[in-house]
Amino acid sequence: MNDEKQQPLSELINQRLKKIDGLMASQDFWLDINKASSIQQERKVLDELLKEDLFCETHLINSKELLDLALESGEDEVIDSIRKDLELVENKLGEMEFNLILSDPVDK
Repeated sequence: MNDEKQQPLSELINQRLKKIDGLMASQDFWLDINKASSIQQERKVLDELLKEDLFCETHLINSKELLDLALESGEDEVIDSIRKDLELVENKLGEMEFNLILSDPVDK
């Protein structure tokens, strides 16, 4: 059994973005145009992924809080609204997975 705690996606993305920023700050970054272009593309994909991750995380947190309140008060219409919001998050996660697969340079 693996007892290691898995890092959140946003942490992993931010770590990689810091490494990329360090590479881009280097004086010889532009000496290899193809490599520089590839790194810039990776940065763009990671920025978008980070935004989408934040969107999903925010919606999940809000949905949990609303669900707790709705269950306490018995408001079925709020629960239905939460269900729709969770479907939106599920769709966004599917898009993120698809975009991640297509972001591989082999797929271009």
